[in-house]
Amino acid sequence: MTNDLISRFKEHNSGKVESTKKLKPFILIYYEAHRNRNDAAKREKFLKTGWGKDWIKRTLENYLSS
Repeated sequence: MTNDLISRFKEHNSGKVESTKKLKPFILIYYEAHRNRNDAAKREKFLKTGWGKDWIKRTLENYLSS
């Protein structure tokens, strides 16, 4: 969750984020925008669960298989 997606994405791709440093480069294929930080936090928490990961796989099924 971030207020500035472009800056956050640049941080990841430049290797400044220790947890993702070895996984770069990244390509942004999906994002969601929320007006309320609490709603965004709930959605992010859901997407990190097993059900959320399954939802992402089903939603991006065609993109991920190509």
